Amino acid sequence: MRNLLLAVPVALTAAVETCNETPPAPPLNMHTPVAAGVFNIRQKGDVQARVLYATHTGSNATRTPLDKVKSADVQVAAAITPKLAIQVFGSFKKETNGYDPQPSQPNMRRNDYRRNEAGLALGYYKALDNQKQAVFSVYGGFGAGKYTADVFTDPSLARKYFYNTGINQVFVQPSLYLNISHFNCAFGVRFSSLGYSGVSTNYTTQQLRDEAVDKLTSGRAALLDGHVKIGLDIPRLPWLTLEAQLTAGVQLNNHIQNRNNSLLSGGLRFNLNKFRIR
Repeated sequence: MRNLLLAVPVALTAAVETCNETPPAPPLNMHTPVAAGVFNIRQKGDVQARVLYATHTGSNATRTPLDKVKSADVQVAAAITPKLAIQVFGSFKKETNGYDPQPSQPNMRRNDYRRNEAGLALGYYKALDNQKQAVFSVYGGFGAGKYTADVFTDPSLARKYFYNTGINQVFVQPSLYLNISHFNCAFGVRFSSLGYSGVSTNYTTQQLRDEAVDKLTSGRAALLDGHVKIGLDIPRLPWLTLEAQLTAGVQLNNHIQNRNNSLLSGGLRFNLNKFRIR
Protein backbone atom coordinates (compact mmCIF):
# COMPACT_ATOMS: atom_id res chain seq x y z
CA MET A 1 0.00 0.00 0.00
CA ARG A 2 2.84 2.32 0.87
CA ASN A 3 4.52 1.68 -2.49
CA LEU A 4 1.24 2.45 -4.25
CA LEU A 5 0.92 5.79 -2.44
CA LEU A 6 4.49 6.69 -3.43
CA ALA A 7 3.84 5.77 -7.05
CA VAL A 8 0.89 8.18 -7.41
CA PRO A 9 2.83 11.48 -7.11
CA VAL A 10 5.61 10.09 -9.32
CA ALA A 11 3.10 9.24 -12.03
CA LEU A 12 1.42 12.65 -11.75
CA THR A 13 4.79 14.40 -12.04
CA ALA A 14 5.69 12.39 -15.13
CA ALA A 15 2.34 13.21 -16.71
CA VAL A 16 2.79 16.95 -16.11
CA GLU A 17 6.32 16.85 -17.54
CA THR A 18 5.03 15.00 -20.59
CA CYS A 19 2.34 17.62 -21.19
CA ASN A 20 4.88 20.43 -20.88
CA GLU A 21 7.48 18.71 -23.02
CA THR A 22 8.81 20.89 -25.82
CA PRO A 23 7.58 19.56 -29.18
CA PRO A 24 10.21 18.20 -31.54
CA ALA A 25 12.05 20.79 -33.59
CA PRO A 26 10.79 20.98 -37.17
CA PRO A 27 13.34 19.93 -39.80
CA LEU A 28 14.96 22.36 -42.20
CA ASN A 29 13.32 21.62 -45.56
CA MET A 30 16.06 22.31 -48.08
CA HIS A 31 14.19 21.69 -51.34
CA THR A 32 10.77 22.07 -52.96
CA PRO A 33 10.19 21.12 -56.62
CA VAL A 34 10.03 23.81 -59.30
CA ALA A 35 7.13 23.78 -61.76
CA ALA A 36 8.35 22.18 -64.99
CA GLY A 37 8.60 24.41 -68.05
CA VAL A 38 6.21 22.59 -70.43
CA PHE A 39 5.04 24.59 -73.46
CA ASN A 40 2.82 24.00 -76.47
CA ILE A 41 5.64 24.78 -78.93
CA ARG A 42 4.76 23.29 -82.34
CA GLN A 43 6.45 25.39 -85.02
CA LYS A 44 8.99 28.13 -85.61
CA GLY A 45 7.72 31.49 -84.41
CA ASP A 46 5.71 30.18 -81.47
CA VAL A 47 6.30 32.40 -78.42
CA GLN A 48 4.62 31.64 -75.12
CA ALA A 49 4.80 32.97 -71.56
CA ARG A 50 3.44 31.30 -68.44
CA VAL A 51 2.66 32.60 -64.97
CA LEU A 52 1.95 29.96 -62.31
CA TYR A 53 1.03 30.34 -58.65
CA ALA A 54 0.94 27.69 -55.97
CA THR A 55 -0.16 27.73 -52.35
CA HIS A 56 -0.86 24.88 -50.00
CA THR A 57 -1.30 24.42 -46.27
CA GLY A 58 -0.83 21.07 -44.63
CA SER A 59 -0.99 19.96 -41.01
CA ASN A 60 0.72 17.32 -38.96
CA ALA A 61 -0.31 17.77 -35.35
CA THR A 62 2.55 15.71 -33.95
CA ARG A 63 5.30 17.19 -36.09
CA THR A 64 4.75 20.50 -37.86
CA PRO A 65 1.35 22.17 -37.45
CA LEU A 66 2.60 24.97 -39.74
CA ASP A 67 3.31 23.66 -43.23
CA LYS A 68 2.81 26.38 -45.83
CA VAL A 69 4.19 26.94 -49.32
CA LYS A 70 3.61 29.92 -51.60
CA SER A 71 5.25 29.82 -55.00
CA ALA A 72 5.27 31.95 -58.15
CA ASP A 73 6.85 30.83 -61.40
CA VAL A 74 7.41 32.91 -64.54
CA GLN A 75 8.47 31.07 -67.71
CA VAL A 76 8.96 32.14 -71.34
CA ALA A 77 9.66 29.93 -74.36
CA ALA A 78 10.24 30.66 -78.05
CA ALA A 79 10.78 28.41 -81.06
CA ILE A 80 13.87 29.81 -82.81
CA THR A 81 14.05 27.20 -85.61
CA PRO A 82 11.70 24.45 -86.89
CA LYS A 83 13.33 22.08 -84.38
CA LEU A 84 14.92 24.17 -81.60
CA ALA A 85 13.39 26.26 -78.81
CA ILE A 86 14.74 28.27 -75.89
CA GLN A 87 13.33 28.83 -72.41
CA VAL A 88 14.04 31.26 -69.59
CA PHE A 89 12.46 30.89 -66.16
CA GLY A 90 12.29 32.34 -62.68
CA SER A 91 10.93 30.70 -59.53
CA PHE A 92 10.14 32.48 -56.25
CA LYS A 93 9.05 30.64 -53.10
CA LYS A 94 8.11 31.50 -49.51
CA GLU A 95 7.65 28.61 -47.09
CA THR A 96 7.02 28.02 -43.39
CA ASN A 97 7.06 24.96 -41.17
CA GLY A 98 7.09 24.41 -37.42
CA TYR A 99 5.10 26.11 -34.65
CA ASP A 100 4.04 29.64 -33.86
CA PRO A 101 6.22 30.65 -30.88
CA GLN A 102 4.22 31.12 -27.66
CA PRO A 103 5.13 33.05 -24.46
CA SER A 104 4.29 29.97 -22.39
CA GLN A 105 6.61 27.78 -24.50
CA PRO A 106 9.61 29.89 -25.49
CA ASN A 107 11.43 26.94 -27.09
CA MET A 108 8.83 26.40 -29.80
CA ARG A 109 10.27 27.04 -33.23
CA ARG A 110 9.16 28.29 -36.64
CA ASN A 111 11.25 28.06 -39.82
CA ASP A 112 10.74 30.61 -42.60
CA TYR A 113 12.28 30.02 -46.04
CA ARG A 114 12.84 31.88 -49.27
CA ARG A 115 14.03 30.19 -52.45
CA ASN A 116 14.68 32.27 -55.57
CA GLU A 117 16.07 30.79 -58.77
CA ALA A 118 16.47 31.75 -62.44
CA GLY A 119 17.71 29.77 -65.39
CA LEU A 120 17.91 28.99 -69.09
CA ALA A 121 17.19 25.89 -71.18
CA LEU A 122 17.62 24.86 -74.82
CA GLY A 123 15.28 22.27 -76.29
CA TYR A 124 14.48 20.09 -79.28
CA TYR A 125 10.85 19.58 -80.32
CA LYS A 126 9.21 17.43 -82.98
CA ALA A 127 5.59 16.98 -84.04
CA LEU A 128 4.63 13.29 -84.16
CA ASP A 129 1.72 13.73 -86.59
CA ASN A 130 0.79 15.97 -89.52
CA GLN A 131 -1.79 17.93 -87.51
CA LYS A 132 0.80 18.56 -84.78
CA GLN A 133 -1.57 17.28 -82.12
CA ALA A 134 1.22 15.29 -80.45
CA VAL A 135 4.59 16.94 -79.90
CA PHE A 136 7.66 15.46 -78.23
CA SER A 137 10.26 17.74 -76.68
CA VAL A 138 13.39 17.46 -74.60
CA TYR A 139 15.06 20.39 -72.84
CA GLY A 140 18.40 20.65 -71.12
CA GLY A 141 19.37 23.60 -68.99
CA PHE A 142 20.69 25.09 -65.78
CA GLY A 143 19.52 27.36 -63.00
CA ALA A 144 21.05 29.20 -60.06
CA GLY A 145 19.79 31.15 -57.08
CA LYS A 146 19.67 31.39 -53.32
CA TYR A 147 17.97 29.55 -50.47
CA THR A 148 17.58 31.20 -47.06
CA ALA A 149 16.20 29.76 -43.84
CA ASP A 150 15.39 31.89 -40.78
CA VAL A 151 14.55 30.31 -37.42
CA PHE A 152 12.34 32.07 -34.84
CA THR A 153 11.91 30.82 -31.29
CA ASP A 154 10.21 33.67 -29.41
CA PRO A 155 6.96 35.64 -29.76
CA SER A 156 8.81 38.86 -30.55
CA LEU A 157 9.95 37.20 -33.81
CA ALA A 158 13.57 38.11 -33.34
CA ARG A 159 15.56 35.77 -35.55
CA LYS A 160 17.69 33.33 -33.57
CA TYR A 161 19.32 31.20 -36.27
CA PHE A 162 19.84 31.48 -40.02
CA TYR A 163 21.11 29.25 -42.79
CA ASN A 164 21.78 30.78 -46.21
CA THR A 165 23.18 28.97 -49.23
CA GLY A 166 23.57 29.37 -52.96
CA ILE A 167 21.88 26.75 -55.13
CA ASN A 168 22.61 25.54 -58.65
CA GLN A 169 21.14 22.83 -60.81
CA VAL A 170 21.46 21.21 -64.22
CA PHE A 171 18.56 19.24 -65.68
CA VAL A 172 17.22 17.26 -68.63
CA GLN A 173 13.48 17.22 -69.23
CA PRO A 174 11.67 15.08 -71.87
CA SER A 175 7.92 15.65 -72.30
CA LEU A 176 4.99 14.65 -74.51
CA TYR A 177 2.40 17.32 -75.31
CA LEU A 178 -1.09 16.41 -76.60
CA ASN A 179 -3.62 18.77 -78.21
CA ILE A 180 -7.28 17.69 -78.40
CA SER A 181 -9.50 20.49 -79.70
CA HIS A 182 -9.38 23.23 -77.02
CA PHE A 183 -8.00 20.84 -74.40
CA ASN A 184 -4.32 20.03 -74.01
CA CYS A 185 -2.20 18.04 -71.62
CA ALA A 186 1.42 17.09 -71.11
CA PHE A 187 3.36 14.36 -69.33
CA GLY A 188 7.06 14.09 -68.64
CA VAL A 189 9.95 13.70 -66.24
CA ARG A 190 12.80 15.90 -65.13
CA PHE A 191 16.24 14.60 -64.13
CA SER A 192 18.09 17.16 -61.98
CA SER A 193 21.44 17.44 -60.27
CA LEU A 194 21.19 20.01 -57.45
CA GLY A 195 24.13 21.50 -55.58
CA TYR A 196 24.62 23.89 -52.65
CA SER A 197 27.52 26.30 -52.11
CA GLY A 198 28.59 29.45 -50.28
CA VAL A 199 26.87 28.67 -46.97
CA SER A 200 26.59 31.36 -44.30
CA THR A 201 25.08 30.44 -40.94
CA ASN A 202 25.31 30.93 -37.19
CA TYR A 203 24.68 27.26 -36.42
CA THR A 204 27.41 25.38 -34.58
CA THR A 205 29.00 22.29 -36.14
CA GLN A 206 26.90 20.03 -33.92
CA GLN A 207 23.72 21.92 -34.77
CA LEU A 208 24.45 21.51 -38.47
CA ARG A 209 24.68 17.76 -37.90
CA ASP A 210 21.43 17.80 -35.92
CA GLU A 211 19.71 19.70 -38.73
CA ALA A 212 21.08 17.23 -41.31
CA VAL A 213 22.63 20.01 -43.42
CA ASP A 214 26.31 19.54 -42.52
CA LYS A 215 27.10 17.63 -45.74
CA LEU A 216 24.98 19.54 -48.24
CA THR A 217 27.97 21.24 -49.90
CA SER A 218 30.06 18.04 -50.14
CA GLY A 219 28.03 16.49 -52.96
CA ARG A 220 24.99 16.90 -55.17
CA ALA A 221 21.40 15.70 -54.92
CA ALA A 222 20.04 13.56 -57.76
CA LEU A 223 16.31 14.19 -58.28
CA LEU A 224 13.67 12.64 -60.50
CA ASP A 225 10.43 14.64 -60.77
CA GLY A 226 7.41 13.75 -62.85
CA HIS A 227 4.98 16.36 -64.11
CA VAL A 228 1.40 16.31 -65.38
CA LYS A 229 -0.11 19.44 -66.92
CA ILE A 230 -3.61 20.13 -68.20
CA GLY A 231 -4.76 23.20 -70.09
CA LEU A 232 -7.89 24.70 -71.60
CA ASP A 233 -7.76 27.17 -74.47
CA ILE A 234 -10.25 30.04 -74.49
CA PRO A 235 -11.93 29.97 -77.95
CA ARG A 236 -12.60 33.71 -78.11
CA LEU A 237 -9.15 34.51 -76.73
CA PRO A 238 -6.76 32.32 -78.74
CA TRP A 239 -3.80 33.91 -77.01
CA LEU A 240 -4.90 32.70 -73.55
CA THR A 241 -4.83 29.22 -71.94
CA LEU A 242 -5.84 28.22 -68.40
CA GLU A 243 -3.43 25.68 -66.88
CA ALA A 244 -2.82 23.49 -63.86
CA GLN A 245 0.25 21.40 -63.12
CA LEU A 246 1.32 18.78 -60.60
CA THR A 247 5.05 18.24 -60.08
CA ALA A 248 6.11 15.43 -57.76
CA GLY A 249 9.15 13.22 -57.43
CA VAL A 250 11.77 11.36 -55.50
CA GLN A 251 15.39 11.80 -54.53
CA LEU A 252 17.69 9.16 -55.99
CA ASN A 253 20.65 9.41 -53.61
CA ASN A 254 19.26 10.70 -50.26
CA HIS A 255 21.59 13.71 -50.24
CA ILE A 256 18.87 16.03 -48.88
CA GLN A 257 17.40 14.54 -45.72
CA ASN A 258 14.34 16.84 -45.44
CA ARG A 259 12.46 18.15 -48.49
CA ASN A 260 9.00 18.72 -49.91
CA ASN A 261 8.17 16.15 -52.56
CA SER A 262 5.39 17.81 -54.57
CA LEU A 263 3.89 21.08 -55.74
CA LEU A 264 0.46 21.74 -57.28
CA SER A 265 0.21 25.00 -59.20
CA GLY A 266 -2.14 26.79 -61.57
CA GLY A 267 -2.11 29.85 -63.77
CA LEU A 268 -2.19 31.34 -67.25
CA ARG A 269 -0.28 30.74 -70.46
CA PHE A 270 -0.09 33.57 -72.96
CA ASN A 271 0.34 32.51 -76.61
CA LEU A 272 2.05 35.72 -77.70
CA ASN A 273 2.33 34.81 -81.38
CA LYS A 274 -1.51 34.67 -81.51
CA PHE A 275 -2.04 38.01 -79.84
CA ARG A 276 -3.86 40.47 -82.07
CA ILE A 277 -5.09 43.98 -81.30
CA ARG A 278 -8.43 44.59 -82.98
